[in-house]
Amino acid sequence: MYRLPSSVFMVLVTVLLMICLAFGVFWLNARAVEKAIAQDAILRVTSWVEYVSSTFPEIESILVDKELSDEKMDFIRQLQGRGKIIGFRIFDEAGNQVLSDIENKGALQQHSPEAYQAIRSKNAYSRLNHGRPDDGYPKLYVEVFFPLTSESGEVLGGVEVYLDQSGTGSIYRQAITSVSTYISLILTFAFLVPVLAFYWRSEQARDSHKKLSYLSHHDPLTGAYNREGFFGEYAGRESSLLSEGRFYSVVLMDIRNFKYVNKEYGQQTGDILLTRIINRLTEYLDSESIVARFSADKFHVAIPLDDHRILEEVIVDLIHRIQMPYHVNGRSISIYINVGACSCHEEPLGVDIKIQRAELALFNARMSVGESYCIYHRDIEDQVLRRRMIEKLLRTGQEQERFEIHYQPVLDARQRSLKGFEALLRLKDDQGNLISPSEFIPMAESIGLIDGIGQWVIKEVLHKAVSWPEHIFVAINLSVVQFQTGHLVGYVRDALATSSISPERIEFEVTESVMIDNSDDVRQQILALQSLGIRFSVDDFGTGFSSLNYLWMFQFNKLKIDRSFVSALSSNEEKAIQILSTIILLAHRLKLQVTAEGIESEHHVEILEDLGCDQFQGYWFYHPLPESKVDQLINDL
Repeated sequence: MYRLPSSVFMVLVTVLLMICLAFGVFWLNARAVEKAIAQDAILRVTSWVEYVSSTFPEIESILVDKELSDEKMDFIRQLQGRGKIIGFRIFDEAGNQVLSDIENKGALQQHSPEAYQAIRSKNAYSRLNHGRPDDGYPKLYVEVFFPLTSESGEVLGGVEVYLDQSGTGSIYRQAITSVSTYISLILTFAFLVPVLAFYWRSEQARDSHKKLSYLSHHDPLTGAYNREGFFGEYAGRESSLLSEGRFYSVVLMDIRNFKYVNKEYGQQTGDILLTRIINRLTEYLDSESIVARFSADKFHVAIPLDDHRILEEVIVDLIHRIQMPYHVNGRSISIYINVGACSCHEEPLGVDIKIQRAELALFNARMSVGESYCIYHRDIEDQVLRRRMIEKLLRTGQEQERFEIHYQPVLDARQRSLKGFEALLRLKDDQGNLISPSEFIPMAESIGLIDGIGQWVIKEVLHKAVSWPEHIFVAINLSVVQFQTGHLVGYVRDALATSSISPERIEFEVTESVMIDNSDDVRQQILALQSLGIRFSVDDFGTGFSSLNYLWMFQFNKLKIDRSFVSALSSNEEKAIQILSTIILLAHRLKLQVTAEGIESEHHVEILEDLGCDQFQGYWFYHPLPESKVDQLINDL
């Protein structure tokens, strides 16, 4: 049942009270007018009676004899019209009429109860009347019943006087109406101002309550639900879905390295970007879905789907839409997201369990190489446990000396002489086993540890390499995250100063993904490092976008052919040779050296040597060596 807001109800009640008050004021004023007219009439009649008594002492004989001479009747007729008197009747002590100057009013013995009442009480009595055009009376007249007494105070009878009060009534009504109007206005103002003030305050309070209620359930930046709003909406809508035999799947999303977007483009641009992401989500999903923003770059979505296959299709399409470029303040911004989801196609689950499982799936997606989404499955908990173990090792790696740097030799392709080493980071678990870099490097990037680890690696490698012969270089891999922090040039310069190594002996390896995001900023950092004398090579060339544009723009010194093309020589030699020859020819035309990785047989060596490859690296020659064996190798060669 609909209920009026309290403020509106109060206003309506006040309006009704004011209407009643106005009617009351006018009614009281009307009564006051009637009373004033009657009082005026009594005063006039009193004056008239006194005049008659003083000028016509025979009135006592009239009451006694009940007969008048012609001379007396002439005098009585002259009294008509005096003081607005339009007629009168005289009654004896019993209230019986003895004289009347009003024609056609009945016999002399006519009895008047009103006159008798005035005679008995010795008090004047009045009655207000309204005349009609057809009865000969004025519009407003008063009957006044007045007692007649002798000089000794004895009651002799009474008189009924008809007094024309039309003019007096108009004057009184005008005066009283004006006063009533003023009083009504004053009362209205006195009541209305507080009521309006109350109404305004109530509306303000109600608006504030609505805003507070909205903000308690919504994200103020994007308008999406917040944590409380998400759970409230989920609980409210879930029962309806369950009655139809349907279930919600929970999808969690976060933006990779969103803090760098704020740093690069500013917080205002970051806020606009978050709003645009929410807009894309709500435009793509149906009205039954629930979209919420739980934290700066983390979104929770409930989608009414319980089919695993369809959910996966929706997630893939959603990732594609969300990752399409955004145009903000004249700039095109690309973002990448991780997605974790939980459906309940096997069993009905509570929202808390769904979110917990979606969190595990999201964590798995963050740490997976080449995968941006993951839907919870039963084996995922073991995977997450391992990744959390690795995360713990990463966080304590430096202080517990879990990191090791191994060095894989790079040889001259023709002379087979040692040209340098590639520094490769290794991580040991509690049993001393080495964890693959493909497993822990993406995780270190995801949880924001790679920059600190990278600084440590550069410092350690330069400190080690300065002791080698001058002609031997060292190659160090750089992560895209290290460029995003803005600290890279600074700590490389500090490491060079501390180690005193020649910058020309240092080679930084970057993958093609480094050039995709924020290429202008990356280019400036690479140019700054190249100005110090450091050389750059493109690692894993051919596995990414392989754009000729960035080969020209960044002025690299070397291409490193990805091991997958070298391995293909063993399975599809003809096609592999075509690709390898093209890469080597392109590099030489751009005056770049070429290093082939992953060489594992003499057959690989012969083909690559014939194709003109400049440097060799692989297990056929050397596995990565621990630091303790590097000096021995150098001395042996």
